[in-house]
Amino acid sequence: MRRDATLATNFPKDRREKLAYHQGVFTQLAEDLFTLEQELRFRFGLTLLTRMTVIRRGRKLWVHSPLPGPKWYEGIRKLGDVTMLVAPSCHHSLFIADAKRQFPSAVLAAPSQLMRARPELAVDRALTTNADPHEAWPSGVVTIPVLGAPTMSEHLFYDSQSRSLIVTDLVFDNARGSNWITRRLLGLFAPTGRPVRSKEWDWWLIKDRAAFANSLSTLSTLAIDRIVGAHGRIMADVPLAISIMKTGRPPTAQLAASANGNS
Repeated sequence: MRRDATLATNFPKDRREKLAYHQGVFTQLAEDLFTLEQELRFRFGLTLLTRMTVIRRGRKLWVHSPLPGPKWYEGIRKLGDVTMLVAPSCHHSLFIADAKRQFPSAVLAAPSQLMRARPELAVDRALTTNADPHEAWPSGVVTIPVLGAPTMSEHLFYDSQSRSLIVTDLVFDNARGSNWITRRLLGLFAPTGRPVRSKEWDWWLIKDRAAFANSLSTLSTLAIDRIVGAHGRIMADVPLAISIMKTGRPPTAQLAASANGNS
């Protein structure tokens, strides 16, 4: 594993978090896989741990869901050259325009639905299933569109080199919120203590359940060591997280529901 001056891997965890937040220090998860985390404040006092993920191939950097600058701009240049900026869903594009202005030569990729909704972003390329990959797209990274939920239009990304699945909002391991407002709101939509799929998906996001299920059918065939979400903790219990992505329930709940249905 390559060591970089911008990494926080040599510091205790509490100091790593402080450094990462204040100085834009990246954490290395695997060979050529990096993350940067910040706690972002939203409406009504809601705060969420939010994560940007970077994949490196040589000097080329693929950046998933950029965080607000400018703290990370200088740090990422020490890792390589930003050649691809990715808005992975219609709901994760808040800071993509700022990143594009900072790295104007980078190719901006986003869902086609976001391209239609926000033409001012001047997206360079729609996210595809890699049938016609762009030259800036990193080798070994496969795009998995989540179908059946068009208003979200989330895309997952599998990095075969690090055996990592990168997700946005479809599943996250929700650590306790930093204030009571966050804990109350997250408790309503996504209980704490294990990976969850927000209830929003079942309440109004999923419009075509058959298409949704079919688009996730390949996940169980992939060799995945970790699931890197845009929020919360990185997930190591891959079968549990995949089950929750597909059904909204852990495997034990699925078995119990099946048993009740057959009784």
